[in-house]
Amino acid sequence: MAADIGRIVSELISFRSLLGKRVLSVGAGGGQFVGLYREAREVVALDNLPSALDALRERVRSEGLENRVTPLLGDLLLLPEGENYDLLLFEFSLHEMGDPEEALKKACAIASEVLVADHDPSSPWASLVGEGEKVARAWRGVRNRGALLEVAHGGEQIFSSKEELLRRVAPLGPEVQGNARAWAEREGLRIPMVYRFALLKGLSGS
Repeated sequence: MAADIGRIVSELISFRSLLGKRVLSVGAGGGQFVGLYREAREVVALDNLPSALDALRERVRSEGLENRVTPLLGDLLLLPEGENYDLLLFEFSLHEMGDPEEALKKACAIASEVLVADHDPSSPWASLVGEGEKVARAWRGVRNRGALLEVAHGGEQIFSSKEELLRRVAPLGPEVQGNARAWAEREGLRIPMVYRFALLKGLSGS
């Protein structure tokens, strides 16, 4: 990822500390935000892609966090409700849920707090990669539940060459590749990325 992950991690820690908490992190595959887990007492890192969890396991090993982080293959909506967490974190993953409102309902039923980190609908990066409507739907779900606290941040996706940018978006299809090519020719290789954090009260039942 061409974004400054270290900065996002620091901003998240400032927004809501995980210190001493039992955390369920949704969309954790790849391990990009593994730096967040150092504060937590225990992290269950959930993803539905085996290859992403393999990358997460490697990051966890390299950071020496095997005793704190448990990778779990699965779907949030299929998790049993018997186990409760201090905090559930959506790692830029709420917009990928088929039904964000159902995902938030489930999250609020199994965790005392729910922390959403995701792209903002105004983000040029989200628009470029074709996720603008999915992101808007995710944040409508957050607003419908009512956030205790919410904050927006601005960053950038920075690429060293047009080829690097096109490689990054290649899996997203020809339309996104065309968007990326046009942006690079018109604006260069720095793409603004606006993202937002929100904190919701959980264990609310409905």
